[in-house]
Amino acid sequence: MLKKILFITIGCLAIALGTLGIVLPLLPTVPFYVLALCVLPKGSERFARWFDNSKLCRGALAKYTRRGAKTTKNGT
Repeated sequence: MLKKILFITIGCLAIALGTLGIVLPLLPTVPFYVLALCVLPKGSERFARWFDNSKLCRGALAKYTRRGAKTTKNGT
């Protein structure tokens, strides 16, 4: 239970920093979103689905997901 809370916290923090990176040129956006993509499924399937379907993920990571670098549990 504590691990799930930790993963969710890290994922939400990564999303917040990635979103700030859109506005602030010193913060990179994509690495924080990739971190969120890696961490959120370990914490909560609900958060992972929300982030995958959000405009933030689609805009910043479109090329990354199109190339097949990101896979889901069921292989789709």
